[in-house]
Amino acid sequence: MNMAGQIGGAIAPMVVAYRAGRHPQQLVRHIALFAAAYFLGAVCWAFIDTDARLHSDAPNQTSATA
Repeated sequence: MNMAGQIGGAIAPMVVAYRAGRHPQQLVRHIALFAAAYFLGAVCWAFIDTDARLHSDAPNQTSATA
């Protein structure tokens, strides 16, 4: 997922520059789309609980008996 995001982040400026050269009136639409994506990301970060743990520190309670 991280690699896909990095590829998109590298390609997006080139695509926008190319499209802005061909259709200058749509540049505002691209900037608004990027702003909306950043705003949505900021809203998502507001709901992340940084105190919650993904894994417990307790050892596994199930033990295999032979």
